[in-house]
Amino acid sequence: MARSKRSQRPRANPPSLPLGREIPTDTGTVRLDQETDGSVLVTLNGMPSSMIHPDAQVLSFEYMRWILSAIRALHPQSSAEEGRLAIAHLGGGAAALPRALADAYPQSTNSVVEIDGALLDLVRTWFDLPRSPRISLRADDALVALDGWREDRFDLVIRDVFAGGTIPRAFQDLTAATSVRRVLRPGGFYFANSVMRPASSVISDELATLSRVFEHVSLIAEPSALKKRRTANCILIGSDDELPPEVERAIRSDAVSVPLMPNAEVQRMIRHGHVLCREAVSSAADEPAERSGPYRFG
Repeated sequence: MARSKRSQRPRANPPSLPLGREIPTDTGTVRLDQETDGSVLVTLNGMPSSMIHPDAQVLSFEYMRWILSAIRALHPQSSAEEGRLAIAHLGGGAAALPRALADAYPQSTNSVVEIDGALLDLVRTWFDLPRSPRISLRADDALVALDGWREDRFDLVIRDVFAGGTIPRAFQDLTAATSVRRVLRPGGFYFANSVMRPASSVISDELATLSRVFEHVSLIAEPSALKKRRTANCILIGSDDELPPEVERAIRSDAVSVPLMPNAEVQRMIRHGHVLCREAVSSAADEPAERSGPYRFG
């Protein structure tokens, strides 16, 4: 895929970054640390959140690369229309993935919703994010934004929402999945970043929930995580169209090669999962949050 020439232009008078110290935001703190390759690690509330590289399309976190690779396979820009994507991001962090997509698809629009407005102001100041409409930043609860968007608005919806080390359960339930399906255009795709943990059924439950509203449900996960040997990010995909084989070829070519789980395995997980409903989610909200170590990526 051709790169946007805009990403190759150095930013005029880039701001001096406040490296190595905690900066207060609306929901906690943010810290910036410079890496040897020029990247900046963004840590939110003590957990790695984003890595901003001088090249917008270089993504350090595996799950972001998997999503970007899958989207490139789905939309290879073989025609002008392929590059005019309307993309919604539920959760923004430092906007590394929206920045990469805006660079890969210069004619696209990326609507980013992040609950921490102070963080958004800092990110816009610190980093070379394209301006609206290529990337629009909205300080709001992503569920509120999702409920307010009109039908058939987006080609892609990407969920990357965490509170501490866990995903707020209201984003995993049937109501949220139905709302995502409503705002997707025909032929659209939903990518949900989740965390697979040993002795947890949450991924099976999420797959079962998505299967209620999407014709096809897919899963990108490392085999060791699928066997519940360790905690790791995984990507759930909901769509009305079956994923083409190009998607698996793309994600297998990543530095951290992962397979697209066979449909038989996904169906087995769905059968063992439970559909997450809002009432059940609300009653579970008081349960102690699981700590996921450094897996708050987004």
